[in-house]
Amino acid sequence: MKLSTECLEASQVDSLLQGNLTPEEYESAQDHLELCETCRARVEATIGPEQWWSDVQSVLRSKASLHVA
Repeated sequence: MKLSTECLEASQVDSLLQGNLTPEEYESAQDHLELCETCRARVEATIGPEQWWSDVQSVLRSKASLHVA
C-alpha cells in the first residue's frame, strides 16, 4: 500500500468528510491522517470541537423525536 506523504488539500478534507472519496482515496487519506498531525488538525478544525458535535447531535435527536408521530 502506498502512503501519501503530501498533506491533504482543503477540497480533499471536504470530500473525505462528505464521503465523496473513492475507497482507494479514502484509505489513502486515512493512512495519511494516522501519520500527519497537521492534517488531523485541519480535519478537526473543519468539523469543529467535539463538544460542538455532541451539542448538535443532542439538538437533532430532540427535534427528530418531536417529528415522530
